[in-house]
Amino acid sequence: MKAMRFFASAGVCAAAVLLGVCAQTAIAGPLNPQRLYVGINQPMVVSVERPRDAASVRLALLDPSGRVITRSEPIEGNSVSVDQVLRGIWSGGDSSDVRPASSVLTPTTGMNPGDQAIAARGVVYVQMEVGRDVPTEPVAGESGETKATEKTRLYTMEGPAVVLQPMVSPARAEVRSAAGVVGGAGGGGAAGGVEMVFPKEKQPTVSCFSGYRVYVDGLVKLKTTAGELTIRLRPEMAPNNAWNFRHLAESGFYNGTDFHRVVPVGRIAGKGFVVQGGDPTSTGEGTPGYDIRFEPSALKHDFGVVSMARDAEADTAGAQFFICLSREETARLDGLYCAFAQIVEGESVRTLRAIESGKLLPGGDRPEKPVKIERAWVEDAPPRDKQPAEARLGGADGGR
Repeated sequence: MKAMRFFASAGVCAAAVLLGVCAQTAIAGPLNPQRLYVGINQPMVVSVERPRDAASVRLALLDPSGRVITRSEPIEGNSVSVDQVLRGIWSGGDSSDVRPASSVLTPTTGMNPGDQAIAARGVVYVQMEVGRDVPTEPVAGESGETKATEKTRLYTMEGPAVVLQPMVSPARAEVRSAAGVVGGAGGGGAAGGVEMVFPKEKQPTVSCFSGYRVYVDGLVKLKTTAGELTIRLRPEMAPNNAWNFRHLAESGFYNGTDFHRVVPVGRIAGKGFVVQGGDPTSTGEGTPGYDIRFEPSALKHDFGVVSMARDAEADTAGAQFFICLSREETARLDGLYCAFAQIVEGESVRTLRAIESGKLLPGGDRPEKPVKIERAWVEDAPPRDKQPAEARLGGADGGR
């Protein structure tokens, strides 16, 4: 058995092909992709379920902030090839389409300019917009008669969006100490002498864009013995880690697992540090049978942020995750651990506080009665303009 390390997880490296065997997501919105994986220049067909009262339906291509990159004309029929009606699916659009909050360090050596643009832009969303004819106020004519009521067509975003994740060659990382030693838990951050680096000699000689992973946007729900946690994934920050967590949740991996590690008081500022779960063995050594590559996420560790646990080496995350309890204690994890999601305001915050406040066994971080994840699943996310608010420390439900 391996020694317990900081955020220890995923001790067995089976293969890097963690996602090629994943089935299509079980949830389905008004836009439902026919294929989870779409190769380069292949038709990206989605079925379209129109509301009965819709006068028309169109599609919008959005960046993660909700900015519209382009829109289609009204579409007809019960299915559509997204790449035929939206500009930039296979070309990446122009340079203004690149998201300013781009998270993923993406090698682009050997890519053509179009593929480079797609890789730089990263994750985008296809959102249904439903048009309905709304009557305007009747207008009186010169002789007093009422003119026929005119109508204005108004569009609203409806249903979960479809996530388009470019499949590109990943950057290759390693943890290195100030002395040049490879490996390390990384709890101290760069200031503590450990940092995540991307050695030039480890990067792919030729990088590739292979197509898209295409799936319906969803929220991960964890029903625990302390209440529910609702988790908003951030695939634009760490697409493969976000997908991996979602896949494990909807496939039953987390059912029956404990939050086996709780650190309510950190060593930096005396505030909350993390709660950790996702290990079927509750030992800190459990694994889904594979490791996934580290992704350099721009999402900062802060209250309610969800991040992947790992061993000393960079690419050793698998299933175990932790939820942060304060910025003061977890800022040192930025750049060293892969943050990929956030819990949302409301019940999730109260549940997190309940997990944090459980009694611990003497002399350690093991709960006396661990909070258990009874069931995990994925449900439809709201439209992109109605995303749930992330939890904030000190917010209405944020506690201290």
